[in-house]
Amino acid sequence: MDGSPMLEPDPSGKLVGRFWLDQAAAVERLAKFKEAAAEAGDVKSMEVRQIPLSEVYLQLIVGGNEAQLGGQLRIEPLPREVRNAQQILAGAYLGPSGTVPLFFCSTLVLESRGISFVPAFLREKDLLETLKKAGGTGARTEITTLQNVAEKLGEQAKSGTDVGWRHIGLPTPGVFCLRVGATVECSRPEAALGQAAAASPGCGVSCSPHLHLPGTASLSLGWLTKIQVDPGMPSSHAPQSLGFLSSYAALELARSADSSLSWAVLAPSATLASGAFLSWLRLALGFHTLAQVSVGHLLGMCTAAAWRWLYAKLLMPALAADPGGPAQVCLHAATGAAVFLFSIKALTNWRPCIASSSKLNSLLFSYFVCVMFL
Repeated sequence: MDGSPMLEPDPSGKLVGRFWLDQAAAVERLAKFKEAAAEAGDVKSMEVRQIPLSEVYLQLIVGGNEAQLGGQLRIEPLPREVRNAQQILAGAYLGPSGTVPLFFCSTLVLESRGISFVPAFLREKDLLETLKKAGGTGARTEITTLQNVAEKLGEQAKSGTDVGWRHIGLPTPGVFCLRVGATVECSRPEAALGQAAAASPGCGVSCSPHLHLPGTASLSLGWLTKIQVDPGMPSSHAPQSLGFLSSYAALELARSADSSLSWAVLAPSATLASGAFLSWLRLALGFHTLAQVSVGHLLGMCTAAAWRWLYAKLLMPALAADPGGPAQVCLHAATGAAVFLFSIKALTNWRPCIASSSKLNSLLFSYFVCVMFL
């Protein structure tokens, strides 16, 4: 019958219908099937068919009756992603053979049609690219499995209670199966599955995951309505790179300005305005909320003012009173140590800094701290 999925015996002799997440793997398997069929003189017509994962996974792969389906249905995981997941888990047990890993970040929240959910990706690179576009490249990749998600969903459905799982989305077009063509007569119940799957267009799956943290900022991104990332309160960029540096530079310009009143006012004002504008860009790009940017920038300004006051009132008089004395020696030693430690950090972390903006920001902040001592 048209649309019936291809079943084959596994090493134990059980009939198995396989679904591939990679179209190339399904096409390769189809070629082997056709070659074997040609050698046996079989004239079956077969094709690779893309079907929605949401149409088969929970209903048939997890909850399907093998006797009614004529065999067991399985999803073949992506070998490379299994290796990536095992590396992230650092030797921890992922699951038995056939376990499909899912990559997600609990602080990354998508919103579509008014529904917020944590996206889980079948490929690690898709998660990393999404995080990069959302400005959250320093976030930690977390691992769950498709089987774990389905198990929790089943427990929640049986108990009728919310066990703390929220929506999870898998932005994947679907899975690929080998489908028997119209020239084959088949009376097995799995034929109905093939017909139903063949009639459904490819789409993503929506089910529920664990770990949901509400996002706070949004960024438009193509096929998604919103991307939300919660960078925390306050914004680390504002106090570290923007509020502190612009305020400290403005205070230095005001102190070292000549007798020209216009220069003494305009230069620090322009510096503060530049820092405020850069902080506002974090808000305009959707990486932070107004509260996060405001609190972070204000914290940076206060820190710069406090440091400048302590430097002028305590450190400078001590150095002037004893030139070449212990205080000056300690200051130079501390500055040299700071520069030395910064150099070590820069040399040992240059690869992660290139890959992660958060690590680069931390490195630059360490550099600016060294500059202040100089």
